[in-house]
Amino acid sequence: MKIQNKNTNAYWVAIGGSMHDGESIEDTAFREILEETGLQPSLIQLGPVVWFGEFDLMINRVKTRIKQRYIVAHTSNSKVTLDQLTNEEKSIVKDLKWFSLAEVRSCKETIYPKILLESLPPILQGDYPNEPMRLDLS
Repeated sequence: MKIQNKNTNAYWVAIGGSMHDGESIEDTAFREILEETGLQPSLIQLGPVVWFGEFDLMINRVKTRIKQRYIVAHTSNSKVTLDQLTNEEKSIVKDLKWFSLAEVRSCKETIYPKILLESLPPILQGDYPNEPMRLDLS
């Protein structure tokens, strides 16, 4: 997703969001994919959590610790929509697109996590770590 608000330059991030109380990581992944792409859970096959990390972010002038988990998700459906975004997301999400590895390499805009380019190739080849790997997300 391409994110931009009045205080930042545009940048790209993976689909994701906050876990609700009582939700599993799989439930969260399906809900966030639906909200941010319009893809129904029946069109998604989830794989393992492959990466995790934490970083601090200022949200509304409050230092907030963000904990992220990256879960593999597959779909054969390339048609996505921003129609299901929450009101908060509508104010900052500017675009949505699928990136090939070549497009990640050549993108002039920032893509987070910055370590994505070196960490993504094994995942795309189905070479998942035995345990989720910690990424430096700072």
